[in-house]
Amino acid sequence: MNTSYLDRSLENLLRAARDLQIGSSATTAGIYGMPNGYMFQFGGAAEDVYLQILHMPDLRQDDPWIGVTRVWDERISVAAFIRATIRMTQAVSDAGAGDSYGGLWGNRPFPAQELAVLKQSSGA
Repeated sequence: MNTSYLDRSLENLLRAARDLQIGSSATTAGIYGMPNGYMFQFGGAAEDVYLQILHMPDLRQDDPWIGVTRVWDERISVAAFIRATIRMTQAVSDAGAGDSYGGLWGNRPFPAQELAVLKQSSGA
């Protein structure tokens, strides 16, 4: 999946993980690459959550949901999703993107606070 520097994809994914962590039964996160993107939809959460990933072929349309296709769906462990999100985000930071993230992503800061909250709340 590609993402655009105009978007807050990593922050959106961290916030979705945090929503699930605090007990939300449903949440979403968008990863937008322009002109296309992906929507992560989480539903029916308890210990597990149903996740479907939808491909949105053209976000520039008046109705960006036209032509949407599901590319993946499965019930997954909420705890495992949170751990994987933490690992992935930490890997981005460890690769040096934490320092240069703003320069790469339209001066948006690396979502360090969101990562710290998720890590602290999960005991990681």
